Amino acid sequence: MHSMYKEEGNPPVSYSTYLKEFNKSGRKFKPPKSDGCDKCDKLKATLASCSDEAEKKQLETSKELHLRKAEKAYALKKEAKKEASKEPEKKRTLVFDLQQCLPTPHLKCKRIYYSRQLYVFNFTIFDNVTGLTYCYMWDQVEGKRGSNEIGSCLLQHILEEIPTGVEELYLFSDCCSGQNRNHVISMMNFVALQEHPTLKKIVHYYLVPGHTFMPEVDSKHSVIENYKKKRLEKVSVPSEWYDAVSNAGKTAACPEGKFKVIHKTEFFELSALAKNELVKRTYCIDKEPFNYLSTHIFSYEKKSIGIVNVKSSFNEDSPYRELSFLRRGVRSDRLPRLKPSLKVLPGNVPISKEKKKDLISLLDYLEVKHHDFYHALPTTDDTADTHPDLTQDEDDIE
Repeated sequence: MHSMYKEEGNPPVSYSTYLKEFNKSGRKFKPPKSDGCDKCDKLKATLASCSDEAEKKQLETSKELHLRKAEKAYALKKEAKKEASKEPEKKRTLVFDLQQCLPTPHLKCKRIYYSRQLYVFNFTIFDNVTGLTYCYMWDQVEGKRGSNEIGSCLLQHILEEIPTGVEELYLFSDCCSGQNRNHVISMMNFVALQEHPTLKKIVHYYLVPGHTFMPEVDSKHSVIENYKKKRLEKVSVPSEWYDAVSNAGKTAACPEGKFKVIHKTEFFELSALAKNELVKRTYCIDKEPFNYLSTHIFSYEKKSIGIVNVKSSFNEDSPYRELSFLRRGVRSDRLPRLKPSLKVLPGNVPISKEKKKDLISLLDYLEVKHHDFYHALPTTDDTADTHPDLTQDEDDIE
């Protein structure tokens, strides 16, 4: 827009001045309706080739309902943030997502494009009340990026960053079943409610697949990507990514930085909690089938640990269904503390021998002090060499 302003022959001003005046105007860019929706694309293609009027009307109705559902999810997020802002001492809203993997080493040489690299993960949480952004970061040898890792980051954040006095917590995320929408995250919420001194209720909202634009965290990831492309010359080892992300959030107006980076090295085996007093369920208490992929709202309460109220619709009038994780004979009010039984997952997750070979071949471009890090990376013969961003998690398409 600044370029268009200059091309139209307006009085010359710098980009920073233009941005300042633009922000004063109160104008905003409307978020995209979709960030790549398979269902929308399929319906659009089917509609384009459909000649039967009755079928076409049915398809248009299906598309309209799908879009309304997506808009309702966005509206609920906006409302939850507004309510939390009114009572910050009692309510909080968190929005979270994983950034695309950060390849290590990050170099400008041509050889890097033909070499397999080590990946660093950045799980980002935004607190709308404080306006703070938290980046929990680790490399692929320290941990995977599955539900145990995501749940461990969330648990640490809730217990360490949600202050005493807060009673209600609202979570918003995408619906990736391999990371967010599964029984492991349910286990995490039960532990959080047991351990936090004042938290009484946690409600987790999963946005509609293909309509998971979350500017609260997506914009932060864009800042990091821009810093990486324009200002970052080299990253030799994972620890330098932690410094780079921290520096990416530093501005003249905020010299201390907008991002709080936490190097996460310990992850709990939360999935193991569903093997004792708690168990996975595929049916609700009403005996009707339960499916995570079609469920969008999970409501947990301290007074009924082990039980969650769920529903697939975002409409306020639609009823909740009760899902119990309690093993037969176990009562919620007699459920022991879950956290003491949690075990820490072993570190040193191996990479493929081929990847390590490629990493060793890049040592000529790195300082000698970093060589030992790469030589010490663990490997196994049967480790699959896949790009985490391209690996299909359990399908999250409804």
